[in-house]
Amino acid sequence: MKIDCRYSLLNGLVLLSLLLYPAYPTFSAGEPVILIQPFANLSGAEHDWFAVGIADRLHSALARVPDVRVIHERERQVVEEELGRQQHGQVYSPLRVGMATGASAVLTGSYQVSGTTLRVIINLVSVETTETEWSRSVDGPIEAPFALQDRVVRLLLTDCAMFALSEIQIQSALGDTTRNNESGIAPEAYAHLARARKIIDAEEYDRFDNAIRELLQAIERAPDFLEAYGDLVQMLTRWDLNKTSYFDMASAVERGLKDLSEKETISIHERAYAITLHYQLSEYYGVNGDPLRPADEDNLIRARTLLETSGDAESMAYVHTLMSLGNHYYRSEDYAKAGQCYKLVMEKLRIIKNIYYTLITTYDLAQTESKLSNHGRAMELVRTGLRLADAEPFSGTRRQAVAYWLAGRISEESDSLENARGYYAKALEWFKAQRTALPLPWQKQYALLLADTGSLERRLENNADALENLRKSEELFLKLSSDSTEQYWRAGGVPSWILLEIARCYSHPTLEIGWISYYEKAIEADLHDTLPREEYAGIWFDMHEYGTALKYYKDALETARKYGTIQAYQEFNVALCYEYLSEYVLAVEHYGNALSIDSSDAEAQYNRGMIRYCHLNQKENGRNDIQRACENGYAGICEGPINCQE
Repeated sequence: MKIDCRYSLLNGLVLLSLLLYPAYPTFSAGEPVILIQPFANLSGAEHDWFAVGIADRLHSALARVPDVRVIHERERQVVEEELGRQQHGQVYSPLRVGMATGASAVLTGSYQVSGTTLRVIINLVSVETTETEWSRSVDGPIEAPFALQDRVVRLLLTDCAMFALSEIQIQSALGDTTRNNESGIAPEAYAHLARARKIIDAEEYDRFDNAIRELLQAIERAPDFLEAYGDLVQMLTRWDLNKTSYFDMASAVERGLKDLSEKETISIHERAYAITLHYQLSEYYGVNGDPLRPADEDNLIRARTLLETSGDAESMAYVHTLMSLGNHYYRSEDYAKAGQCYKLVMEKLRIIKNIYYTLITTYDLAQTESKLSNHGRAMELVRTGLRLADAEPFSGTRRQAVAYWLAGRISEESDSLENARGYYAKALEWFKAQRTALPLPWQKQYALLLADTGSLERRLENNADALENLRKSEELFLKLSSDSTEQYWRAGGVPSWILLEIARCYSHPTLEIGWISYYEKAIEADLHDTLPREEYAGIWFDMHEYGTALKYYKDALETARKYGTIQAYQEFNVALCYEYLSEYVLAVEHYGNALSIDSSDAEAQYNRGMIRYCHLNQKENGRNDIQRACENGYAGICEGPINCQE
């Protein structure tokens, strides 16, 4: 009997970043890197939109200034999330966020409405010295907010010593204002975006439908509003929303992004961003077909070419495009190409000096090296990542815990099981310490880490400890699946591989009770996965219940045939059951199918030969099969006369 014992640890662990962010202009070491923090609204909530609007205007203007890089809002948000601001009720200082993003200065401020007057206060703070380098206030009529935004930008670019641009340079930075006035992105669109972000930032899961509606209305008001598209893609992918209507929506958003990426009226950076968002959405949901379509690779290569030919091959836009391309190759299991992309990303990040993305890419590259069986190099990269995570500002964060988790996985893959146990324990320490504060997606990661720890203990033959961790994981997944927020977050029940691991524990001689039910649960949990059926069939086969074994082997074979993944061993297992049931014609047929997939399968050749010679009166065909099997290295009897009694 042949059973393919394929099993991949961390099937559900997402270490690769799912977020792809907008583009930034070229810069080199020593040039200003600006983090724009949200402006504080000191008036009523009806004016929240202005905070988003002025940040967008400052970003679009500074992005046109030569030799300046601007940290995008999406990058700022993800770094603040990584630092745990939302989870622990802490407000991390803008300077700490700036340090993590590689910023040299932080631009922030506030605004207040008094009657018909809007006053904006703007400050520029040095990350290195923590001193306020520049501060001004600007007043203007509330009915002309966009003109006031332009005045704020003009004052910053002329009066601040960091910039001090000429009038021609300022005009270039202000650029075409059609995307920032009433004929482009209207205040109403910004207002919808601001309301959506309040819900997302507060992680109000029961109001996520409202946030999505706000983003859709923002896009309806401004069809080219990439910020709103970016937030919508973030929600549809990062938060694992699970409603049928979301899939229809994802398809519509994907089409919108595709159309947007073809427009000549937007900048090259915006086009590259639209392409990477389009890839992210199609890859994650598999909208309109297989998520690993060649067209995705073609689009990402097009975005890369756009940036290279425009002289932006040293920009964060280029980095994110390469990360997306690397992720595509990784999920396509082309690990050599994925590694090439990640290595190039690392080279660019040495120039850009962004700590967060250096950390992520270090882990991405480590996983790729592990997939290529370069375990020593993979561990070296993980240790590098741990050194980065040990330092400010990521010490004691989830990113550090995930690094230990990854180190454990790589150690396990290289059969350093005791080392793996130590790394998993360190990762568990962080998750257990944060247990009551973990948001839903992190609770899912905690459940997966428990399962991986249990799987390792089973390999170490500590079945009681293994079962304890695996059952805790199962209970947490069941809780997440039945939670009232399930409609907003995809818990998806207990993963099949975890149920399979529990079944393996129970089928151990010391824990006999319960193995049947858990194998059946594993089969039901993932109707696409053939492994639970094959292992279940193997147990029935060993108990000489060949009819039951055949039922599950055939089920696995039909599943593999449906998805075009048939392997020779699957046909062999069905043939062997038919042989033990004396169904010789069917046995010969399936041995033949196995040989058509793998002509070097000497055991299948020998078995078919013996059936033909001994049971079907096909002496010559039988002899030929047996002879070829012996020539191919069959380890059985290959000398003397054929004995049908053996």
